Amino acid sequence: MIDLNNNIHDNKKMLTKEAVLTLVTDYQILSYYLGETPLLGVSICSPLRQDNVPSFAFFKHYNNFIYWKDHSTGEYGDCFYFIQKMFNLSFRQSLIKIVNDFQLPLFYKKEEEKGITILRRSIPKHKDIVMPKRYEIGVKIQKFTITDKEYWSQYNISSADLNYYNVYSVSHIFSGDRVIGVYNKKNPIYAYLFYKDGKYAWKIYKPKELDKRFKWMSNTNKSILQGWDQMPQSAETLLINKALKDVMVANKLGYAGVAMQSESQMIKPIVMDELKRRFKKIYILQDFDLAGVKNANQHYKKYGIKPIFLQSFKTRSQPIKDISDAVKYLGKEKAQKLLNNIII
Repeated sequence: MIDLNNNIHDNKKMLTKEAVLTLVTDYQILSYYLGETPLLGVSICSPLRQDNVPSFAFFKHYNNFIYWKDHSTGEYGDCFYFIQKMFNLSFRQSLIKIVNDFQLPLFYKKEEEKGITILRRSIPKHKDIVMPKRYEIGVKIQKFTITDKEYWSQYNISSADLNYYNVYSVSHIFSGDRVIGVYNKKNPIYAYLFYKDGKYAWKIYKPKELDKRFKWMSNTNKSILQGWDQMPQSAETLLINKALKDVMVANKLGYAGVAMQSESQMIKPIVMDELKRRFKKIYILQDFDLAGVKNANQHYKKYGIKPIFLQSFKTRSQPIKDISDAVKYLGKEKAQKLLNNIII
């Protein structure tokens, strides 16, 4: 290691954020640690925490650098803060990690490497990527396959139900002119189509995707309630669910349903006022986990809506966390009895 007390060294070779970016781009840094190209303007599940909803996105900042934002937590930052969060490092440590992993000729004190592991991967080439328009997710729709029918029949959902809720089987997903997803039997792809304020939006669902970050992708916004267009004008009971699949199942069990885009969002007061005018009883049915319980309690405190759960502390190790699971594991009749017993 070079003696940093020696004044003969060029200060430009010292380790700084600016020096790193003269040798490697933020695109290369993010691609290296993600293991793939960062998609701009597309909501994905967070790569920085356990996340079951697409609430994380990369975007071009006004300074033309790539930034990220987690809409569930409100956190955002550049590629360096991304490394800090991913590996639980300080800002200085994130710089040192990048220097080590990319083998950059920048200097720092040797003892600063303590606790920093080296990740060796092939270094991606830089590529200029343009921020797509918000609604620039494209899909190629195909006929429902045998794989599709087998998957959805677990939940007593038919092709006719999927058509009614604008759910499609998709052979390819596009971001601009790039293919970012291809259907196969082991990893089928479904697209939910929404229309609001004169604009279409897609929510992509890959139920068998092993990488949880890409199980969901979306260019929707939180003002779009899933199942809103299919709700009856009025009914005795409405269930506010966590996902469109649960809305479809609720409908098959005889209950009107609607779902938010994520368990971190709140229904707006003006929307809740309309729901209360149209439905005599409203319940919020979320997962019995931290996010679900928190969201349900927030709606109860603000609107007086009773939270209901299919699990408890005693049964949370069992697989039935929502009404879709109930139909899958218990069958339609037992699932209906279970739900009827909870709703008073």
